[in-house]
Amino acid sequence: MDDLPAQSHQGTSQPIHSGEIYFNVDTFEFDNLMGETGHTSQAGVGDRPNEERDAKEETSRGSLQRKKRKTEEVNQPSHQGAQSSDAGKGPIVPRSLALMSRSNEELFRAFRADLYEVGRIGEEYFARLVKSMDEEKARIEAMMVECRKEAQAARAKAEKIEAKWTEHCAVYRQLYAKHDGLLKAAKEADEQAQAKINQLEAENARSAEEIARLEDELQKEQSERAALAAAWATQTPKEFAAKALPDRETAIRFFQGLYKYEVSAGIVDEIGTYGFESSQYSERKALYGILQQRIQSFQPKALSLPELHSEAPEPPFPGI
Repeated sequence: MDDLPAQSHQGTSQPIHSGEIYFNVDTFEFDNLMGETGHTSQAGVGDRPNEERDAKEETSRGSLQRKKRKTEEVNQPSHQGAQSSDAGKGPIVPRSLALMSRSNEELFRAFRADLYEVGRIGEEYFARLVKSMDEEKARIEAMMVECRKEAQAARAKAEKIEAKWTEHCAVYRQLYAKHDGLLKAAKEADEQAQAKINQLEAENARSAEEIARLEDELQKEQSERAALAAAWATQTPKEFAAKALPDRETAIRFFQGLYKYEVSAGIVDEIGTYGFESSQYSERKALYGILQQRIQSFQPKALSLPELHSEAPEPPFPGI
């Protein structure tokens, strides 16, 4: 019924087909078949003679009057119906209630039959009215099919997303397990390294204590040895010199130690000076002897040479 034009309120008429037919929705009858000018519509009959139109209008009026009388008889009160010839058959059902029990298609067919009596509606327009219902039903069914397809597509998409997230969750769990294993391994390695560090620190502390003890013992031994060496050098200097300085390197280290003290350093200098002067005297004496053999009446002064003394250098102390 959605495709039909809007109907009027009670007691009024509303055109239902191209502005030509007026139908009362309360009595299901035609109220007026005339236009505003007092004549029926000219659509479809513009080329007919006026006589035919007048005859058709008279026929329509007669049919309308007959239907109006028939409707009044049907809708009469129940006490009037009891006086009729059908008084013993029960109360008469109003036509409006009878129409309510019909289906939409039956109402359309009855509506078409009523309109067809006055020649204003035919099979084509009725088929279009019925077709509009079929088209609406088909449209709704198509919408339902489309909604079902969209729901299925949304469900498939949701299932794919769920599978994807399930896979990601499994991967994340594996990564978490791997990371947790690495974290535990790193923690164990850190604990082992810390234990090793503590062990090495303890050993280092013990080593430092041992080194300090050995240094004390060495210093004590060196002091005792120095006292023994001093006594040895004082008591038996020859034996000390023979055994304490067995090679050049040892003798050098010994004299380096002597140069650190003033008394021993002065004695070393005196010995060095005596050795230098002794070597100079020996070399000069040998040179002058060779020159006297080669030069007659040789005089060192004539050649700007120092005089040769007859005395040899004296040692700083005896025994050298």
